[in-house]
Amino acid sequence: FVSDWMPPLAALGAKVEVATVTGESAHHDLLQFLQHDTDFDGLICAVLLPVPKANVVFRSFRVAKRSRNASALVNAGFAATVVDGKVVQASIVLGAVDPKPVRMKHLERGLLFLRSQDLQANANKVLSSLTEQVSADLLPLTFGFGRNQTAHIVSGFMVKFLTAMF
Repeated sequence: FVSDWMPPLAALGAKVEVATVTGESAHHDLLQFLQHDTDFDGLICAVLLPVPKANVVFRSFRVAKRSRNASALVNAGFAATVVDGKVVQASIVLGAVDPKPVRMKHLERGLLFLRSQDLQANANKVLSSLTEQVSADLLPLTFGFGRNQTAHIVSGFMVKFLTAMF
């Protein structure tokens, strides 16, 4: 299922190598490639995944009705670069919540420059702010599963990721 494999790869910055019917070859960001509104008339030759650096924290999360052979209700890839206990780059991609995978741009911005000591000193304020960012990201999306349930699940993913980072 696209919703299962795409968010983790896109969060890590995967690219696709394509060949068109005219014989041209090109590389595209995986997420941007999947978000195109026009049909692709060519061949995907490779999916290229960069090797994450040692300071990149990555997690993938998935919720489905069954543990096997089921499409995800919500799926996410989280990646962040942490330097000296501070987030300096973040990439979060959701699948299965909209017809095409989406970046969580508000949440990414909310995580930037977050420090472990900020989270420890004022967890309620930090979590409340990040949860608002999740809601802002989910606002324009369509849901087969339900907006409130999805927001709850994604917020849970976020807390698990924060735990992994710090």
